[in-house]
Amino acid sequence: MGLLDRLKGKIDLPSFQACAFGKLPCHKEYFFVSVHPVFNELKARFDHGMEELIRSGRPRPYVRPDRRFFVKTGDRLDLAGGVWESDDGKRGYPFMMAAPLPARTWSQPFPIFWQTLERLWSYLEAYFEDLRRQDQPAAVYNRVRGVLHDLPAFKPDPWPESEADPWAANVAAELAGGGAALVLPHGDAEAERNLLLSLRPAVNPAWILWPAADWRRRETADATARLGSRGLSDFQAADFPPSETKAEASAPPSPNPAPIPAAADDRGSPAPDRPTPQNP
Repeated sequence: MGLLDRLKGKIDLPSFQACAFGKLPCHKEYFFVSVHPVFNELKARFDHGMEELIRSGRPRPYVRPDRRFFVKTGDRLDLAGGVWESDDGKRGYPFMMAAPLPARTWSQPFPIFWQTLERLWSYLEAYFEDLRRQDQPAAVYNRVRGVLHDLPAFKPDPWPESEADPWAANVAAELAGGGAALVLPHGDAEAERNLLLSLRPAVNPAWILWPAADWRRRETADATARLGSRGLSDFQAADFPPSETKAEASAPPSPNPAPIPAAADDRGSPAPDRPTPQNP
């Protein structure tokens, strides 16, 4: 991050190459490219977990809704990414992309940390939609291997003060105790917004698994989420398929929520929803 950006309170993420693995959206072939050793371990855990789901007779889809994740690696770079079901009608297996994230981001206050994650998550989701439209494996390879991604600097918006939220307090307490499993009600988007606006954990989660922002538009059932304190050790393959039973966690009614502000880029416009890769 440049000195001028820091003085302006802006977040300027360094350019990065993405990691990816899974079944190509357009073909039965599988793909793997990694620039981070923790992504290799994440791939191994994911492969093992998917194999267990398949052997157990779990029907497809194996990922639903689309997921966002973050993992603290203990290195100078953490990982943030997305997981999507990739099914060509004949074979189904997830596809995952991840971007390295400077470890200092994790130490920021939760509102800044979350907005930075949303910046990366939204970018990768738009990028995957572009990959999904390709009808040849080579086109996917050329859009992933060796491509340098550069996001414009942005200034996180201050989150408005919100009333104490009992659900957020309970989640923060569970996270402090090791981790929190959540059920996000499909019919109550306000509860999810209030939860995020009110959540102020003493220590940011080292593992996050959260449904993509538009999950209510795509799904009809509740969605599960997980916040953990152990990083990759919190990974559970069973968290990715559609939930068969609801957890005990619930979202209390939260009338009149304040919206989560959208971060603006360096030009003062809304965060980009389209990928802008650069070939090195």
